[in-house]
This record gives sequence, C-alpha cells and structure tokens, in this order.
Amino acid sequence: MDVVAAPKPDIIVVSGVRNNYEAGTSSVTGAVALSLFEAIEAAAPSTEVIVTDPIWDSTEPPADFAPLIDGVKAAAASAEARYLDIDEALADHPDMMDPDGLRPNDAGHQTVAGAALRVVA
Repeated sequence: MDVVAAPKPDIIVVSGVRNNYEAGTSSVTGAVALSLFEAIEAAAPSTEVIVTDPIWDSTEPPADFAPLIDGVKAAAASAEARYLDIDEALADHPDMMDPDGLRPNDAGHQTVAGAALRVVA
C-alpha cells in the first residue's frame, strides 16, 4: 500500500473485473473487497475511494455474477467508499477486449473510464 499512498492521491478508483467471479460467494467477494478498501483507507486516509461495480467481459454475465456485485457494493458502503454503478460498459463489444477475451484493451479501458465519468457527472 506504500505505492498507493506515496503520491498522496486525492482519489483512488477501484474497479473489479470478472476475476471476482472466481472468488465465489457474495460474502467472500465482499469480505475481500472490504479488506482492500480498509487497507487503502489505512494507507491513504485523506484519499477518496471510488469503487465501480465489477465488470464482466463483452458477453452476457452469468446470473450468479449479480450477487458478487452486491458483495462489492455492500463492502463499499461499509467502508464509506463512493460506489458507481457503471453497468456492463463492455457488453456486446468484443472489439474492446484483449485477444484473450477476458480483459479490456486500451479502447475498453477508455470505455470503462467514460462510463464512470458519466455516472460521476
């Protein structure tokens, strides 16, 4: 966390991805997320933490992905972090994914950032 705190940022944005799905249940994902948010708060107490909902890929997320999003949202609330629901910004955009199909490419990252900015504005 020293790397996070050293530049003394005003804002830290935490954005999860489909890898959160591998964590399992909403409570497990929420506990891990809360631990991260609390570590950021301890390392950089004057920094605003903004959390986006976890993003799937360009395909339709499975139905059981929604409870994991709820876990992250609950963790953000517990940590008093600002939560942004940016929806599935990459849905139906395989062109915005790396060749592995799992991670956003540069255009995908720009789309996610744009979605977050629209929610903030």
